[in-house]
Amino acid sequence: STGKPKGVMVTHKSWLATLFWTIGKFKFNEHHTHLAIAPVDTAVFLGDLFMALLSGGRVVLAPPNCARDMEALCRLIQHHRIGVANFVPTVIRYLAEENRFAGLTSLRCVFASGEAISGQLAARVRRHTALFHFYGLSEAACVACREHGGREEEPELGEATIHSLHCLAGD
Repeated sequence: STGKPKGVMVTHKSWLATLFWTIGKFKFNEHHTHLAIAPVDTAVFLGDLFMALLSGGRVVLAPPNCARDMEALCRLIQHHRIGVANFVPTVIRYLAEENRFAGLTSLRCVFASGEAISGQLAARVRRHTALFHFYGLSEAACVACREHGGREEEPELGEATIHSLHCLAGD
């Protein structure tokens, strides 16, 4: 991201379609506990919050700056038995240090978003939980999603969710 607003408007209908696609794709339901750790003024936070609520799951709101304290983050995940979390790869890298993912046995699905993730880091995470690279919800009403296998190849971005791909043709 350039950090500069792009002037993109995403409709509620498109945004909800993306959320329901994600819920269906990953079979989220009332048995899942989601972590909302992103700042509250971001699309990622809203996605985490509404994905949990729309699927009947539980959402745990992380305290501010929780992503900067790995011990506190690990305690929060363990205490609330978080199963679904969305982290930027920088946080994933810190959690992978000292093999912290091994102790986070409740984590079943980790989304990486916001920046590139290396194949080596993805392989380390996949030893303990499913890892998916998500891109796009902040910029458009379609996302690209790819599950990372256990190999250390450089991850590709993934494929777009077909339901939300729209082309507008001018004159």
